[in-house]
Amino acid sequence: MVSSSTVVSNSEELKQTTDNYVKQVENLSSSWKGDSYNNLSNQVSSFQSELQQVINQLTSFAEALGLYETYKEYKDKYNQYSSLLSQLGDSEENQSLISQYMSIMNECKAKMDELAPKIQDALSSAAGFNMDSTTSSTTATTSATTSTKAGEFVADSSKGVYGHMVTSLNGRTHTIYKQSQIKGWSRDCNRAAASSIASAFTHYDGEAVDIAMKADNGIGYKSDVTNEYFSNFGLKATVNKVNGPYDTVTQDIISTLNRGDYVMFDLANPNVVGQSGQRWSFTRHWLSVLDIKKTGEGENDYAIFISDSGHAGSTRDHGLGAGWYDINEFSGQQIANLTTISSEER
Repeated sequence: MVSSSTVVSNSEELKQTTDNYVKQVENLSSSWKGDSYNNLSNQVSSFQSELQQVINQLTSFAEALGLYETYKEYKDKYNQYSSLLSQLGDSEENQSLISQYMSIMNECKAKMDELAPKIQDALSSAAGFNMDSTTSSTTATTSATTSTKAGEFVADSSKGVYGHMVTSLNGRTHTIYKQSQIKGWSRDCNRAAASSIASAFTHYDGEAVDIAMKADNGIGYKSDVTNEYFSNFGLKATVNKVNGPYDTVTQDIISTLNRGDYVMFDLANPNVVGQSGQRWSFTRHWLSVLDIKKTGEGENDYAIFISDSGHAGSTRDHGLGAGWYDINEFSGQQIANLTTISSEER
């Protein structure tokens, strides 16, 4: 942590010196001292006030930087164990290690949550900085982090965005995009679904969309979502050509999500209505799945958090766009592709 004691002491000494000097000038007898003296002495007072304000802001900024160094230590440790966790299989002999790694990750996440508002307060005192850059790999923005609990979806009125969701398993904040409000994306559900996953691994807000729209390493309309796009964010994607029933990949989805990784799948048929009664598509449609939670004691008693971009004409194009559904929501439906995305940090 940078110490401000020396500079504060020196600034106080400077103030005292300038005050004494102004006082000496004030004591001079002159019939024409008047307005000229008042103007100069006021400038000295303004200088002293501005100097003190800048020193206070710089001190607050230094405090924020020191807190962030601690934040980053926990973040790096979190990412280290997240990577180790992603390499473990979901077998019985690994359950002890999985529990140990999850405990360490939860402890790191708690420390980061404790430090985040302190950093934000210090930065706010330093002339209105924000801490988007400190949280981009673990959370999308400070506002999303502090207002969203794990497993919750919080709506956002920003153009092209439904809202944000913090995953319960790995604590990252994802942005769910509204494709109909992003220029050129009215039919690009694949871009929107991929971007909602990548959004938690970006360097700046909107990077996932920017890269998806580029000719190089982007995602074209009707193209498969491949590893080329996700590699921009230090992620690894594996595409499985299913062309069969959703029920045949349910266990794959469960095991992938329980590792803290992600899945995307392509509904092969139009007019898909899920088990909940929700209409998901009028044409073929890509969806991404960000999180999973247990709902009972049975092997398949799970709910999954679905990120839906609400493609053109869909009833989900009216502000819903995300939510928890039973793992069997798409039972009986056909899917074309299942893409798994590993959450290893770059």
